[in-house]
Amino acid sequence: MSRGAEFGEIAPKNQFGRIRTEFATILASSLDLDNGVIFPLTPVTGSGPDRANSFRMGQQIIFWFTIANPRTLIGTDPASENWITRLRLKLWWLRPDLEFRAPGAFPGAQNLPPQSGWTALDKATFGDGPLSGFINNRNCWFPSPKRLDTSPYTVAPPPVPPAGDSDSILLDDVLTWDLQDPTVAAYAAGYSADQVVGRRAVFMYPAMGYALGVTAEAEYHAAPGGGIALPSVQVAVNYAVGTLGGTNYQESLG
Repeated sequence: MSRGAEFGEIAPKNQFGRIRTEFATILASSLDLDNGVIFPLTPVTGSGPDRANSFRMGQQIIFWFTIANPRTLIGTDPASENWITRLRLKLWWLRPDLEFRAPGAFPGAQNLPPQSGWTALDKATFGDGPLSGFINNRNCWFPSPKRLDTSPYTVAPPPVPPAGDSDSILLDDVLTWDLQDPTVAAYAAGYSADQVVGRRAVFMYPAMGYALGVTAEAEYHAAPGGGIALPSVQVAVNYAVGTLGGTNYQESLG
């Protein structure tokens, strides 16, 4: 007899045990899908070595994402009002250092940067990143892959492998959000004054590390030329971890 899906509580929670949905701010100066700052979206610190990480490898995660997309005035000129038309988030996973600990995940005596838990062991293994510690350290964060499987019978492009081979071209997985125009009355009417206009989605993903980070790039309304960049991008995420009683393989393309 097989068991059904088993998932834990939704995180993160506030001090009263209720679901906390707050927006992380990714500054415009950090936006660059390939070379921008990797922004952690889930916690990487905790109260002990076995509670220091958001996930364990191989867990199934249900994510609830919210991308805020209000009308934003840039400066004082009403004509400079703008909003995001497309947001792309590249997924990055924080790798393990020890069995129960990601780099910088356990708060220790050597906090570099503050509250990171970055220790001499981490530094010896991975080296300090450009912002010190594990923050934006590409030795600690690995992009989430997607496979494009090809064969000798593939029509180029992509490249055709030699006879008898099947190439698995590893691509970085990017979540792409096409956002509605917040000036459309029917769209805005779906939200009250105390709610955030934006796009929401829920999906499942296998855990490939102890925490999830993203790099981002945005496109804006005021085309042509890509529009006037907003000062920041707002992203909120809640999640629940568990198991399906089986294995959910990451999809491949082709």
